[in-house]
Amino acid sequence: MRKSASASSTVLGSLKKGSSVSVVGTSGNWLKIKYKSGYAYVSGSYVKKASSAAASSSSSKQAADLNTLYTGTVTADYLNVRKSASASSAVLGALKKGSSVSVVGTSGNWLKIKYKSGYAYVSGSYVKKASSAAKPSSAKQAANLNTYTGTVTADYLNVRKAASASSTILGSLKEGSSVSVVGTSGNWLKVKYKSGYAYVSGSYVKKASASSGSSTSSSTSTSAGSTVLYTGTVTADYLNVRSSSSTSSTILGSLKKGSSVSVVGTSGNWLKIKYKSGYAYVSASYVKKAAASSGSSTPLQTSTSAGSTVFYIPVQ
Repeated sequence: MRKSASASSTVLGSLKKGSSVSVVGTSGNWLKIKYKSGYAYVSGSYVKKASSAAASSSSSKQAADLNTLYTGTVTADYLNVRKSASASSAVLGALKKGSSVSVVGTSGNWLKIKYKSGYAYVSGSYVKKASSAAKPSSAKQAANLNTYTGTVTADYLNVRKAASASSTILGSLKEGSSVSVVGTSGNWLKVKYKSGYAYVSGSYVKKASASSGSSTSSSTSTSAGSTVLYTGTVTADYLNVRSSSSTSSTILGSLKKGSSVSVVGTSGNWLKIKYKSGYAYVSASYVKKAAASSGSSTPLQTSTSAGSTVFYIPVQ
């Protein structure tokens, strides 16, 4: 068992053959499991899903029986199917527009799908969740996403295909332009753009004031443009603080068990926190949300896209 979803991560212990584990999530081929008073990771290659009926079927058949979260439809002309949740991962094939996919998990903006005799990954930006009979049409659902309106503060703000500074530029927005924000990915905002969606940097979008009073009166509750979602307590003996949401990123320092952190955002299983005079990232597996006192916490707003809940914070 390891501290994070990596073969180079710290080993926390081991499990004997036949041991039972409670799986609470996935990250690529790794399974997040309950361990002692917290969580840990094990390789999914060596864990067989327990059968609710007779346990006579082979492990390969059981692996193929992961629960389907929902069925999606491909919206791009051709959507690459990749080996892992990364744009640099090996391409296994492609799906045509209108193809149906069975989604069994998520990893950031990537969807884990059933593919041939196993599993693969596709970008969630180009898969639309199939509408159920009792719900409104997908077009109406998209229009009902929880959104807020923001205003561009840069002279020209690039609009990109994905949440990355190296992603394809689809166009640009002038200062003062209004954007409808439907979700976040790290410091990027997912916005409505033309007939679909695109991404812009959250550093250059200011949330429009909801009140009719002066625009300056709403700035007292924020710091450097990020609202504190909640306060957490470190549960590990020492928790590394990193420059970005990755175990390979630079370690800026560490926090002792019991330390208090102010959480301003999320990125997968990582928390963006206030650190010294700026911001940094820590693993969410080792931070416990402090019990909220009556009326004191800021509600966490959500929007749903491609079947997964996206947590976002207002950009000031």
